[in-house]
Amino acid sequence: MTTITSQAGTLTIETDERYISIDEDSIYGAFLTSTSVKSIYFHKFSNSTFTSVVFQNETKYHYYGVPHSVILEVFGSDSIGKAFNELIKKGGYTYKKVEQ
Repeated sequence: MTTITSQAGTLTIETDERYISIDEDSIYGAFLTSTSVKSIYFHKFSNSTFTSVVFQNETKYHYYGVPHSVILEVFGSDSIGKAFNELIKKGGYTYKKVEQ
């Protein structure tokens, strides 16, 4: 079942497999059935973008300059992990591992 709500400028989409929240400056996705990606948070600044990816093993990476359109393509894919690898990891974006 899919539930779509809109409140205070935020659109929320919930299914059995994922939770996605979209507002003017950010997109957050939690993936309940992905075996590799736990969550992705995309934030748009005035002249740049920042994407934080948390894997199921709690490893966290920050990616810089990933376009909004790429994030939406990942979120809309059947396999979040495969789409992440093809579109973001192999996309040549600058990244760094976040030490816990």
